[in-house]
Amino acid sequence: MFHVLTLRRHSFLVTALATLGASLAGVFIATSADAQTLYDRKAMALSILEDATGQPTVHAWGTIQVADSSVPADLSTDLELLVNGLLVDSASFDITIDGNPGGSCSAGPPCNGSCGSGSVNGQNVTLRCFKDCVGASCDCTCGLWISAELNPTVPIVYGDEIMVILRPAPGAVPETDTADDACVVRYAEQQVYWNRRIDSVQLVPVPGGGNVYDVEVDGYVEYNGAPGRDLVLDIEAELVVNGTIVAVVPGVFEAHPPYGTPDDYAGYCVSGCIATCGYVNALPATCSNGPDCACGSPLDLRIPGQVLDPTGDEIMVILRPAPGTLPELPPFEDDDSAGPNTSAGVESDLPTDTRLLTHVGPNPARGSATVDVSFRLASPEAATIAVFDAGGKRVRSLLDARLAAGEGNRSWDGRNDLGQPVPSGVYWVRLRAGQSEDDARIVWVR
Repeated sequence: MFHVLTLRRHSFLVTALATLGASLAGVFIATSADAQTLYDRKAMALSILEDATGQPTVHAWGTIQVADSSVPADLSTDLELLVNGLLVDSASFDITIDGNPGGSCSAGPPCNGSCGSGSVNGQNVTLRCFKDCVGASCDCTCGLWISAELNPTVPIVYGDEIMVILRPAPGAVPETDTADDACVVRYAEQQVYWNRRIDSVQLVPVPGGGNVYDVEVDGYVEYNGAPGRDLVLDIEAELVVNGTIVAVVPGVFEAHPPYGTPDDYAGYCVSGCIATCGYVNALPATCSNGPDCACGSPLDLRIPGQVLDPTGDEIMVILRPAPGTLPELPPFEDDDSAGPNTSAGVESDLPTDTRLLTHVGPNPARGSATVDVSFRLASPEAATIAVFDAGGKRVRSLLDARLAAGEGNRSWDGRNDLGQPVPSGVYWVRLRAGQSEDDARIVWVR
């Protein structure tokens, strides 16, 4: 499974999505003749999201794909952001691939396992088999993912052509297949993104099964603005009961936006949110009125035959990107989990306009994550924020002070007041301010 390797380079964030692997003993360079059929740099997707000030930022994903070969290679790559043909930001990746990769990838999905080794920006990595689609045809490919957050140095306005392109770094193995090196969108003052979300979870009793239930999960896999030609948005739905994963069900979502010329404004949902806007799993996709008008396909999963106590168990379903597929984008992480008769995100009985807690996430939290607790006070108040376990015992105090009116935030690192990691389970974040109180449930999975 891919892990995240984070490095800072100048003003942008560079991420190599790969698993740490065997050490690299030296740098090797393939010849141009060897490169013609063995290597491919492929731009996979781009997103355009607004930052805290409302300005667009661009996130780009690409892959370095390697066929079976005993030839080591320097595949260093420059990832460039162009606005109307003008270079406005870039990220550099120093990539070396060892010999003999690719041998363990299967002929078709599912795709898993390691297939080689190398290094990215001086860090050793293991190449992985991942799913790659071209139109309706999908196969397993050996390689690694690269990703960068890019900050345009010019304003982006309606009608601008936004392009992300992968180029060989000076002295690296050249590119011979340039047809898939770029992603291009025409900016329509809408966010360009993809998202996997849960809308509801229901427990359906199995006839004659006593306390046996099928867990039905409804949601949506969506995109807006044609962020790439072929988007692999496969998911794994985890059923978490009392903080423990008890079942995992896969789901296949191969999205193909109507990727035409940039002038087409392909993939945007407009005109009353009723248009057909591409294909998902070879079936026509339509614009949907969810939280936003976006293109995609309903998510309808069933996790069968689970022994559950609906009145006593804490039950949650979590959507995760399948290994080697596009990750979830940060602004959309809060709709990836839900329990029976609850909606995704912060839970509260308060009306939205009077809610004190404005964001608690990521939820669920996993491993060494840090949970952000954001809040808003309408007037100066003495306030406390504490974390409680499912039994009502306080495990951590996050705030005890008098605060001015306005917004604020605290963070929780998953530890108790003694600095010890809390076990997997359900926890409640509780904010009290004057006579008001607000709670949010969060699941921690170790």
